[in-house]
Amino acid sequence: MEMIGRLINGRYRLIAPLGEGGMATIWRAVDEQLDREVAVKLLRDQYGSDAGFAARFRQEARAAGSLSHPNIVSIYDYGTDADGNQFIVMQLVEGDDLATLLRERGHLETDDAVRVALGVAAALEAAHRRGLIHRDVKPGNILITDDGDVKVTDFGIARAVSEASMTVTGTTLGSVHYFSPEQARGDEVTGASDVYALGIVLYEMLTGRRPFEGDSAAGVALKRLNEDPPPPSTYRPVPSGLSAIVMRALQREPADRFPDAGSFAEALRLWQRDPSAAAAAIAGMPAVGGEEAEPEASSRPPSGEPTVYVPPRVAMPADRAPSGPRPPGGPTPPPPQRDQGTPWWTWLLVALAVLLLGLIGFLGMQILGNLTPGSSPSPSAQAFELPDYADEVIAAARRDAEDRGLVVSRVDRAASEDVQEGHVISTTPPAGTLVTPGDSIVFTVSSGPETVPVPRLIGQTEQQAVDTLRSVGLEVGSVSHEASAQPEGRVIASDPGEGIDVPAGSQIDLVISNGPTPEPATPTPVPATPTPVPPTPPPVPPTPTPAPTP
Repeated sequence: MEMIGRLINGRYRLIAPLGEGGMATIWRAVDEQLDREVAVKLLRDQYGSDAGFAARFRQEARAAGSLSHPNIVSIYDYGTDADGNQFIVMQLVEGDDLATLLRERGHLETDDAVRVALGVAAALEAAHRRGLIHRDVKPGNILITDDGDVKVTDFGIARAVSEASMTVTGTTLGSVHYFSPEQARGDEVTGASDVYALGIVLYEMLTGRRPFEGDSAAGVALKRLNEDPPPPSTYRPVPSGLSAIVMRALQREPADRFPDAGSFAEALRLWQRDPSAAAAAIAGMPAVGGEEAEPEASSRPPSGEPTVYVPPRVAMPADRAPSGPRPPGGPTPPPPQRDQGTPWWTWLLVALAVLLLGLIGFLGMQILGNLTPGSSPSPSAQAFELPDYADEVIAAARRDAEDRGLVVSRVDRAASEDVQEGHVISTTPPAGTLVTPGDSIVFTVSSGPETVPVPRLIGQTEQQAVDTLRSVGLEVGSVSHEASAQPEGRVIASDPGEGIDVPAGSQIDLVISNGPTPEPATPTPVPATPTPVPPTPPPVPPTPTPAPTP
């Protein structure tokens, strides 16, 4: 079937292919209702043959659609088209996936690799907080926009497909080069499984190769189960602290890794701030079992549940450390004599007095300045009122906020009947609040009117259909009647049809059955009665006229 130009769900027109994978094909499409370009993912036909897959797919797509984060590709719509194909409509990201960049460049510079890993970790952390595990973190699911932003896609789809118990020829769910040992064993998948996959992605970005290679998928999986990966510094120069972070993420046992993506991200940020401190912190963490890690094991950092990084042990001061082992049975050496100088508490009192005098002087200047005639307290010269970004396009509003030195910490989405999709509803703090450069701001952006899928109405009576529609926030539109093989009074069709998302409060037209059309009775033919023909009378001979008498 020719795909280009095909209309999905009566709304999304396919215009060009974007790519394909083991689970789906991806298309550039036009949303003909909102006149915008989107990406449409069509799952392969074999998934439609599983009766329970559609329900699992909707549940996972709805959960993924609830995620709102700058590093996660937004999901706009999902469902089943008229041909029974499952589809997802997503934000169209202009750029390349990480797999393409690695094929072109081989590897990334260290700072770029860490920046990409932090973006992915932020997306995974947001999902883990909602109880959603990605299960298929790999370069093909990591997108880099033309502006350099990092976005992760395909949340939730992997779980729906895995529970469908299907195999796609030539593919393995959670690509074998990236999935965790517990996935290979079929054990429970947790946030630590995503940490492992991200560790392999970071390893590949730093070195240009994956830690495990083999002649087959089974060979790669066996290596992952039975061998430890070589440190990334084996192949390319990698800072020791960063290498230790990668190796901890790649521990075979989930309990020995970072417990979640947030802990992984915090370790990377610590390394960015102070590479030497990060290396020492990872090396000084307690190993599993409570014993201190050996120095030579720093390239494979042990795990621990706490996400707080413990600094390395500090040696005792020279005047308190013993100079050598005490001989058995020997006398206890006398404590070292302290310098009988000024007591320490004297210096502490002096410092507190100076600090108190300075504070009194500062407060006095502020009070005198406020009492000066004609003067009034004024805010810092850097403070300014937060502009009103309501109804502005989020991209323009975000750019303006960042140009003013503000930090956009989060972009939330909410349904709105009044504000156009993609435009700002409000900000936190609200417009008019005094802010300074470096302050954080949260945008709330419209996701358009709230939509409701049309429920199944076929087979219900008209009153049942009315009750069903009202229970989900929809109303009955026009009601027409047609002859049908269905029992009289039952719904035989609706417009829009079942499963199509419509704005809340929309009217749904119904077609009600009149029952089967009665067949017309055939008239019984009546034989025609012949009309009697009267007999023709015999001709009367003429009467002779008598001749006259002479």
